[in-house]
Amino acid sequence: MKKDTYYFSHDSNTMDDYKIVKIIDSLGMEGYGIFWGLIEILRNQPDHTYPVEAAVLKYRQWNTSQDKIKVVILNYDLFVLDDKMFYSESLLKRMQIADNKRQKRVNAGKKGGLQKANNQLNRSNAKAMLKQKLPKESKLKEIKVKEIKEKEIEILINYSFDDFWDLYDKKIGKKQPLESKWVKFSDEKRHTIMDYVKNYVISTPNKKYRKNPQTFFNAEGWNDELINEKNEIKITDINWLNE
Repeated sequence: MKKDTYYFSHDSNTMDDYKIVKIIDSLGMEGYGIFWGLIEILRNQPDHTYPVEAAVLKYRQWNTSQDKIKVVILNYDLFVLDDKMFYSESLLKRMQIADNKRQKRVNAGKKGGLQKANNQLNRSNAKAMLKQKLPKESKLKEIKVKEIKEKEIEILINYSFDDFWDLYDKKIGKKQPLESKWVKFSDEKRHTIMDYVKNYVISTPNKKYRKNPQTFFNAEGWNDELINEKNEIKITDINWLNE
């Protein structure tokens, strides 16, 4: 069986997605595990759809409950229902990209086979020409080092303003001026703000105690210490959502 039969790509920062944050807040990491279990089931189906009824019956295998599986499917807008079936739009898009790449490799392989057959007729001449065109050893090393460095570059996630607006969940004041400020922030600062807001929302479940978004931006509130509104316990070091 081919290696990519069970392969599918996914984002390394899935837990930063606001919908996933809500799942973890409600069901803990158990809910997160249920989500990925459902995605893996869909990945293995020929059309990437699956009956809701059959998915719920996985509760014994996953050591959870039928209600929790059903909640993850029906709530949070992570899956789409089609009659009694469900599917993931995100997974369908990723699989379409993977299928296109696979087809291109097949086509390239066919062309390569024909080319190889033609090249065999003039193999000796081809080898001579190849030696003349090969770069020097130092040049090859330089190319390899450059490729390795490019692969090691870490790209920060560029959050949209709507990601912040929905997560902060206190939609007071004019949105446009805040959005203008948001797009001027660096990717690193947006990442820092989103990490802070996750814990800030937890520390202020009653949103009326949260600063208005305009005040939060003007005072750079993401640099403030977090205090639980009920018992004033510091929660600056809460990182469990990112672990």
